[in-house]
Amino acid sequence: MQNVTARRALPAPQSVPIEVPTAPPAEPLARQVGNPWAAAALALRSLPDDHGDVPARRHILRDVADRYMAGYAGRDGRSRASTLSMWVAFLGDRYIDEITPDDVTRVVEHLRGTPSTKYAGLDRLTGEKLYRQCGSRAAATLNRYVVVLSALYKFAKEKFADGPRLLPLRHVSPTDAVPKLKVDNVRDRSLDEDQVQRLLAYARSEHWERMYLFTLMLLTTGARKGELLQLRGSDLDLTGQVATATARLTKNREVKVMVLTGAVVREIRRLGVPASDEHLFPSRRRKGQPFSVEKSFKRLLVRAGLPTSRLHDMRHTVGSTLAREGRSPVEIATVLGHKTLEVVKRYSHINVKAKTPSSRTRHLPG
Repeated sequence: MQNVTARRALPAPQSVPIEVPTAPPAEPLARQVGNPWAAAALALRSLPDDHGDVPARRHILRDVADRYMAGYAGRDGRSRASTLSMWVAFLGDRYIDEITPDDVTRVVEHLRGTPSTKYAGLDRLTGEKLYRQCGSRAAATLNRYVVVLSALYKFAKEKFADGPRLLPLRHVSPTDAVPKLKVDNVRDRSLDEDQVQRLLAYARSEHWERMYLFTLMLLTTGARKGELLQLRGSDLDLTGQVATATARLTKNREVKVMVLTGAVVREIRRLGVPASDEHLFPSRRRKGQPFSVEKSFKRLLVRAGLPTSRLHDMRHTVGSTLAREGRSPVEIATVLGHKTLEVVKRYSHINVKAKTPSSRTRHLPG
């Protein structure tokens, strides 16, 4: 028998403890970095996302629109409510966090291809509201529709005292990806000197005794209709020849100073300077309210042979005249009360010529 050498079992190796160096306890971040904001940053990191202030439930566009308009205090409240009611008609039952840029674009394209409607009164028999069809919507109008919807999404991400945000801050509004429609400003809506003279001549013979003053101020100040109609006696400084529209009355919520020509000052004195709390253009029937000028001015335009012109074209007339004088975009924006230079690009196509500063009103009564 073959001898088998017995193998002696080797002893199991003894485990040698390995010392792993450990970092010393971390010092407070503020002391470690030496940054006075570090402690606040460390505390912020320990909070949940959005400070725990995330929507408790999803919201449909209809409910958000109602809440938005309930607290809206802008001067365009009626038109903004009308625009939001349009969005509600198309997307009102959709959750606001699921509406996509494609949804918004489809609505805009639909509106672009259908005529607009305007309220035309009540049916005498049924009492139902009647609407008449108008022309197609302008690109600028459709762009404003998208701007209103964008404002609604911005509102939904605001912090509310009585509850969490309706949308988390990280949510991206679908309107951000909707391209703006190109606005065609090639057509010049301004009046030439002959048209201005004819308009003023007919304004003197209008039944409303302040029509000439109103028209003259439109053509010399570049003010908006509402800014003029809301002027009171306290806003007038006839000695300094300025009128000041308070921030509450202007479109951009900023104080606007209008320079008054000598002819304007003389006409105000002729008609009688209003008391401090009285309107410069008071209503004949509604005490404490300004005159409703739309129908009267439209009749004036027809009489003057300008049936296609609009009241707002008087502002374009001032802007165009300033551009022809060689005034800078900043100067034009200041006179017209625009916050950005983007709006005054409509005057860039006008042939700019060097003229004296007085040429803007040289064909108007001085």
